Amino acid sequence: MFLKFAIFIENKYMNVHILRSTEYPIEDFNQVVNLLKTHTNSIKIKGHSNVKINYDNDSDIKHWDEFLKICNHFRSAKKVNENDYVFLLTEYQNQEDYFGWTDETLGNYFIQTSDWNQYFDSEVNKHFPISYEVVAWILRSLMYDTQEEIIKNAHVRARGCVMDFCDEKEDIILKMRTGDVCQFCLNRIKERGVNPSFLGNVFNTMENIRKGLMYRERNELLGMISPIRINLGVNRPKFVLTEMNDLVLNFDESQTAIYMFLLQMGGVRLTQVEDLQDNLKECYRLVKNGNILQRELESTVSYWVNPENPEVLTQKVSKINKKIKGLLGETLAKPYLISNEKGTYKIKLPMNNVQIL
Repeated sequence: MFLKFAIFIENKYMNVHILRSTEYPIEDFNQVVNLLKTHTNSIKIKGHSNVKINYDNDSDIKHWDEFLKICNHFRSAKKVNENDYVFLLTEYQNQEDYFGWTDETLGNYFIQTSDWNQYFDSEVNKHFPISYEVVAWILRSLMYDTQEEIIKNAHVRARGCVMDFCDEKEDIILKMRTGDVCQFCLNRIKERGVNPSFLGNVFNTMENIRKGLMYRERNELLGMISPIRINLGVNRPKFVLTEMNDLVLNFDESQTAIYMFLLQMGGVRLTQVEDLQDNLKECYRLVKNGNILQRELESTVSYWVNPENPEVLTQKVSKINKKIKGLLGETLAKPYLISNEKGTYKIKLPMNNVQIL
């Protein structure tokens, strides 16, 4: 592990492999990976959603050695560099009832993805605390070289610090709401001499995740609605929620075009969609950054709006709404959903909260 630490004193980035256990929903997995990618620059996140995983038994409660063995098997099979990190995200509980843990190398980890709503309001997106745990473990690995050192220096009494042990599970709420590092731990980090630019990125990531988590807790009380922005002229333009730390609405290209079209039109009757397909074509062209043949553009959009096959558009709208609800929860999602009001598709978000660049 000392070799890994020495490398990160000099380097400005690291590779982190995130594995999906088969029982963990792929949409949830992708949200966590995208959230980590949104807020990290020097941490290179690589998601692996289709790893072949076999557990020793069918129990819902497993020994953490099973999780860490999967990480090691992935390392061997993919010839992962010994200085890279490997995390397994799993819905299964573990015998010690930990939120997550590591092996002796401090290179392999598991994070439990289930039961977070026991500690946070159901409207708080659980992708935030899961993402926080990933970054927190990386920081701990830079502070100490062994499991023994981590256990010895963990704070038994919660301080709202990344090194809180959280023997009382509810203490995790304090730790994530503060998103802090206590003075003792700051001194330890300084002694270790970790690259300041890398540390800055880790701290910013933790702070952005904390803000995103807190935004959800306060939104209903304050009635806040985050504006959305889309940057065109890039390879894969995406809508982002600007006051949720640029949280990405992870639509595919067709969904992005349809959502932009409905925002710009302010509301479209189902019977009018075919007549307005030129507007939709222009949105799709912009999303594709012009990299689409006219013939393909015509045929694709015509298929979406064909009045003889209305379920195509209906299904696309349904999938868009499902993604928004999955990301934001029922309450926060309301202003961003596509509603069908008496045969008219409409997004209630005011256009002054929409920025298209």
